[in-house]
Amino acid sequence: AGGGGIVSNKPAQPPVWLIGSFIVDGNDETAYLKGFGFEFKTDNLVVATNETIKISGTWYVHDNGQLSMHFNTSSLPDDLLANAFNNLGDNWTMVKQSLNSMYLEAGALRNKKELRFDRRFKMTLY
Repeated sequence: AGGGGIVSNKPAQPPVWLIGSFIVDGNDETAYLKGFGFEFKTDNLVVATNETIKISGTWYVHDNGQLSMHFNTSSLPDDLLANAFNNLGDNWTMVKQSLNSMYLEAGALRNKKELRFDRRFKMTLY
């Protein structure tokens, strides 16, 4: 009585998110974080990786629904990259969400930040 499907014992992996847009006080900082995949793990660990760098941090959703992220930037190879990750460290308000994208905002009139995460899809063969 086979269903013809493939059964996997692998645990479900958290989705990987890419930064589609990152604007800080009107300046586009998307390029600094391009190529990093962000994994928000269940233990409040967030890991950002690209081909050569892996940086860890923490994330937390507050009672008011705001998302906080903070990264340990001391090991990053340059100040511009460290600054971009430090700019991610804020209390973010979810503006809009879909299955494939998250739109967040932080700050006020000065130092206003806008962030869009896009879900990365990859094919997994079992």
